[in-house]
Amino acid sequence: MSVLVRAGNDVFQARPTASAIRNVRGKANDAIDLQPGQVSALDGDNRWRMVVCIRGEIWVTQEQDLEDYVLTAGEMLVVNQQGKVVIGARRDARVEITPSLRKAPYRGRFQLLP
Repeated sequence: MSVLVRAGNDVFQARPTASAIRNVRGKANDAIDLQPGQVSALDGDNRWRMVVCIRGEIWVTQEQDLEDYVLTAGEMLVVNQQGKVVIGARRDARVEITPSLRKAPYRGRFQLLP
C-alpha cells in the first residue's frame, strides 16, 4: 500500500512542489503534461519518489501493488514499490515527480503527515 496525501490548495498556488522539495539533493522534479487517455511510465526503482498531481485528475498504478490510485489537483502519492509506475490522465493534467526522498529526506516547510 502507498501513502496518499492531500495538501491544502494554498500549497499549490505558485511553483507547486519547488518550495516543498527545495532541499532534496539529486535531479530536479520531472514535470509531465498529459491529455485524457495519455499515459506515461517510470521504469526502474522509483521508490520514495512522490507523484504530485498539480492540475487535473490522474490514476497511478505501480508494479506489485494490487490497488490503483486516483489523484486530483493537490494530492500526492509516495511510490513504495520497486518496478514500473504507470501514470494516466483522466482529464488534462500536469504531474510532477520528485527526486527520491530516500537518499535525502523531506526538508520542506509543509507537514505532509500528522
